[in-house]
Amino acid sequence: MTIRAFIAIGLPGELQAEIGKISSALSARIPGVRWVPSENLHLTLKFLGDIEEAIIPDIQVILDQVTPRHLPINCKFGGLGVFPDLRSPKIIWIGVTKGRDLIAGLADDLSRELSGLGFKPEKRGFTPHLTLGRVKKGVRTAQLRKLIEAEEEKTARLNDSHGLLYINMLLLQKSILTSKGAIYHILSEHK
Repeated sequence: MTIRAFIAIGLPGELQAEIGKISSALSARIPGVRWVPSENLHLTLKFLGDIEEAIIPDIQVILDQVTPRHLPINCKFGGLGVFPDLRSPKIIWIGVTKGRDLIAGLADDLSRELSGLGFKPEKRGFTPHLTLGRVKKGVRTAQLRKLIEAEEEKTARLNDSHGLLYINMLLLQKSILTSKGAIYHILSEHK
């Protein structure tokens, strides 16, 4: 049997709520975006896709080996952006302002180790971020650019006060897609 899985860094509820406030402020002013519910906010290190359940123990062994090489990490969140760019935005995100290189190194190490199980390494560099929303077709990019710039001050305040995260564990999670959005379940924690 296959499951849809990914490796992530989870967020405590209070940080999810703070970042959720930013999403709410943006959602009231940017139509045409499917916003991630605050309880689903996480930092994805590696999307595994549809995998056979039989491979999960092998992934867990790799997580147990990689985690102590990189954690703990202190990080801060702040700054808004879009992927791939403002001409054709697909993802609205909040970035990592402290600990960015350490998280990128962790993601690269995971990708290398998982390649031995047949997972393709990422071709482009890893950019640590939290996905806030997925942009639907037809969103006015000029309006989106202005709103992101206006919210930059709020994300700076988040960065200075509530945007801190002490990362001491990785999560192997499965994702169940429903008509109302994704539902995440933790398969294992790796400290």
